[in-house]
Amino acid sequence: MIYAIVNNNTVESILETDDIEAYLKSNQLIIDITDIYPQPNVGWVLNGNKLEGEDPVLTWKITRLAMRQRFSAEELVALYTAANTTVILKILLDNLSVSTYVDLSSPQTQYGISLLVSYGILTQERATQILTTAPTKAELYE
Repeated sequence: MIYAIVNNNTVESILETDDIEAYLKSNQLIIDITDIYPQPNVGWVLNGNKLEGEDPVLTWKITRLAMRQRFSAEELVALYTAANTTVILKILLDNLSVSTYVDLSSPQTQYGISLLVSYGILTQERATQILTTAPTKAELYE
């Protein structure tokens, strides 16, 4: 289990233990954060009954399925249709199918998405949304 030790409404330390009994005798507030995502860190603040702080995304690596699911059905149809006659788009799809994960922050991924904009498959706004929306826990490649 993972616990946040809170003092003066601020997370003072993070503790990982299966035996919390010894710590319960102190006057500090102890909150079970085992299932909280993103995991609170030292410095987060207790606001009412919720811990708040920066939501750092430690990785921008997502699964291949998560990447595909960032596209609408219409965008995927446009991409696959265009890939039938445009070799570079076919290569992008092939690279996705053989990759282990997709790193949204990598120059190669950003270049691939910019190609989709240049071929009219995505708008610049959608490209930005696909690349900059922080991954959810379910999307993360672990």
